[in-house]
Amino acid sequence: MQLILFFFWLAAGILLYANFGYPVIIFFLSQLRKKNSPISQNGKYITELPSIALVTACYNEAAILEQKIENSFALDYPPDKLSFIFVADGSTDGSENILEKYPRITVLFQPLREGKASALNRAIKIVSTDLVVFTDANSFLNTDSLKKLVTHFADENTGAVAGEKIIAVSPSEPATAKGESLYWKYESCIKKMDADLYSTVGAAGEIFAIRRNLYRELVSDTILDDFTLSIACIQQGYRIAYEPQAFSVEKSSVSLRDEWIRRKRIATGNWQSLFRINAAAFLSHRPVFFFQYFSQRIIRRAVSPFAIPALLILNFLLLPSHFTWAKYTWYAQLFFYGTSLPAYGLSIQNKKAAFLSIPLYFCMIHFAAIAGLYQYVFFKQDGKWERINRPVSP
Repeated sequence: MQLILFFFWLAAGILLYANFGYPVIIFFLSQLRKKNSPISQNGKYITELPSIALVTACYNEAAILEQKIENSFALDYPPDKLSFIFVADGSTDGSENILEKYPRITVLFQPLREGKASALNRAIKIVSTDLVVFTDANSFLNTDSLKKLVTHFADENTGAVAGEKIIAVSPSEPATAKGESLYWKYESCIKKMDADLYSTVGAAGEIFAIRRNLYRELVSDTILDDFTLSIACIQQGYRIAYEPQAFSVEKSSVSLRDEWIRRKRIATGNWQSLFRINAAAFLSHRPVFFFQYFSQRIIRRAVSPFAIPALLILNFLLLPSHFTWAKYTWYAQLFFYGTSLPAYGLSIQNKKAAFLSIPLYFCMIHFAAIAGLYQYVFFKQDGKWERINRPVSP
């Protein structure tokens, strides 16, 4: 019984640390560091705006391309210092024909679809600007996002800048929409605190800037290109800044099934990157980043998902014991996970679920991590993202 009790508290501790403990610790550490911004701290400011290439990889996005192009052209940045590259490899809906109507856009297209990583590798070869900003076709950037991003590059130690991802939720959205929106607000909060301490642990591909000379060619089957490129900056001795005033806005998935497919794909990419990145190398050269990486990518994304079923099973085994609190923790777990069931039913019907979307999305993320490991171990990865249906208008 003592062994069961030990593993019970171990599983509980892992879950608490991953979801609550680390954010609290990183908050206090960032406050002690008092690192508001590398620009303000070092007294460095951008005196002349650098040249930028805005790279957008798209696959069968004809329904939304016109809106994306208008959004891109509306960005507040000197036209002579901003170029546009769209890669529409493998599209079968005429995306390349839409793009070719705009002389300002450099269009890369080939009938063969090789995945996003290969598309970005093709695009970077024709980039001659100092900075590259990556974005997605279904993400819409705020007007001054580029100017906000480039200010951080006044610090020579900044190799990349992560923008903020916002999920727009309307009253008619299904149950998972609110959960996804809250999840990204939580993620954004952690990213900001991480950056205040030292560096964010990865960037979202919806809005992500990098120095051109730090780009490293991606393996063709890479799933999380944004995270892989982010870590490449760290490995080369740079940090990743965070700019909340540069943000992308997109709609949530239109159904629970679509969101599950997307989350499982991301989870598979997390496992892929976990096995490919030598995290131990950060320990000696960048111990602070190692702490951030270990807490977020290993404890939170790889270990804590398995702590959920383990905690439930171990709690059940403790019920016959003399520990009266075991019954309360058992009922508390059943209540929390049980509330996700009606939320699941509402999501199937594309209806709202109010606060019930929180346990539903929590369960989805963690169970997707387990499914992602199965996907990574038993199936070959090809780097091709399955297109997820999202509403056209942001």
